[in-house]
Parts: sequence; C-alpha cells; structure tokens
Amino acid sequence: MIDLSPQPQDKTADTTELSAAPRHDSAIKTSSSKKHFQLFTYENAETGIQFCSRWAGPIVLLATLGLLGWWLFS
Repeated sequence: MIDLSPQPQDKTADTTELSAAPRHDSAIKTSSSKKHFQLFTYENAETGIQFCSRWAGPIVLLATLGLLGWWLFS
C-alpha cells in the first residue's frame, strides 16, 4: 500500500514564515517614470467587473423566463 499520510514538517523552520501568504510581484507597475493616459484605472475596472458579475445572473434568468413564456404562450 502507498502511504498517503502528510509529510512531517521541518522542526527547525520558523512556523510563521511557513504559514504566511506567498508574496508575489504586483500586477500593476506604479513606479514608471512615464506619465501616460489611462482610460481605466485598476479600481474602475474592478468596479465594472463586479457590477457586470452581479447583474449577469439575474439578467440571464429574466431573459430565459421571458423566452420560455413567449414560447409557451405564443
């Protein structure tokens, strides 16, 4: 049989370093020396995506119910 038990943790390692979230490079580079026109900022894009995600389900549900009603009663 294959042993699937978890491997023992390193006793000498610092446990706070192991449990911390991984550190990644930021997706947005803010340290550029060039000033260029941005149509959307990251925050505006995120707000737009949240708005579309919030209303996409109810709109599709209403469209489906409308089409079913039109198909049944026409």
